[in-house]
Amino acid sequence: MSLTLEVSDNLHLLLGIPRDQLEKRLRLELAVDLYAQNLLSMGKAADVAGLNRFNFNDILAERNIPMHYGQKELEEDLDFARVDNLFAKTNLVTDTDSGCGGNSSNAGTLTH
Repeated sequence: MSLTLEVSDNLHLLLGIPRDQLEKRLRLELAVDLYAQNLLSMGKAADVAGLNRFNFNDILAERNIPMHYGQKELEEDLDFARVDNLFAKTNLVTDTDSGCGGNSSNAGTLTH
């Protein structure tokens, strides 16, 4: 879906931002407001703002807007944790894989 919004030619000046950042700023303000009203989840609001959830959450914290943590957010976090855990497991190496010799105290360490 596409939405066209007509605004004053000098709105960017009133907001104190460059003209080329106006659309991004308006998207952010819309997302923050809809989230604050509990009309959008964190993930959806972050999408509207064009940010990842972590950056969007930082903006909410800067503005003292509390997180709404319901069943949907819990499920999103669990999905993320599963993917993150799967990634960590694929990067698990043993001593023989890393060429460390037979020191078993390093077995199962993560590499970067």
